[in-house]
Amino acid sequence: GVQRIIDDLPDLVLLDLCMPVMSGLAVLEKIHHSSNNPAVKNIPIIVVSGNGMMDDVVKALRCRAFDFITKPITDFVVLEHAITKAIQHTKLLKENQQYQQHLEEEIAKRTRRLNETFDMLVSEKARTDQALDCKMRFLCNMNHEFRTPINIILGYAEFLHENAIEDGNEESIDDILKIKHQSHHLLTMVSGMMDQIDIDPDRLKFESYTINQIISQVKTEIDDGEHDAQRLNIDLADDLPSVNVDA
Repeated sequence: GVQRIIDDLPDLVLLDLCMPVMSGLAVLEKIHHSSNNPAVKNIPIIVVSGNGMMDDVVKALRCRAFDFITKPITDFVVLEHAITKAIQHTKLLKENQQYQQHLEEEIAKRTRRLNETFDMLVSEKARTDQALDCKMRFLCNMNHEFRTPINIILGYAEFLHENAIEDGNEESIDDILKIKHQSHHLLTMVSGMMDQIDIDPDRLKFESYTINQIISQVKTEIDDGEHDAQRLNIDLADDLPSVNVDA
């Protein structure tokens, strides 16, 4: 009988306490300890017994009996009410379990969607960061590539301007001033354009050079553009400090 209850899952069980092979209390304990299936544990069991002793009532309720009715039953309305209440209770339990299962499925579904959205956002952020890195590298390189030759032109023009003044070459002075003016204009325009762009300082890469190295590079640029008859001689100390410049 106990195994049939576990296998068939009836809507209701009416159980007597006094039975020849196994007592009703033993049946209650066996039903609720023989299976881990919540549906078995939720089967409402109404104990109907001629023994109305309070001790038996307490034991039956402790063994998870749904209700206890004493025999003889003089008013079957009492039994009907107990059965109705037990079936309604079971129905509410099933509805609650179904609702809980539905909530768990919805939570799992939305969790999957959130994880997918999060993964997509992480991927998009990685692509955005990569594009931003490329942009910053390009801008930093352009900043360097624009400013360096312009500054060299300005330095060389200043050198030519001083020589022209010393030589009294008025014709050359006008041309050199035009070069200086246009170079300053171009440098100002490039600087203004770069200032409008938000360059993250953490993304800039710096390299260390000695002042001797920088001046030697400028001298090389100037010498390459001069005639053989003109060379720039520079005398520098050996202990000049180093400076960090953008690469």
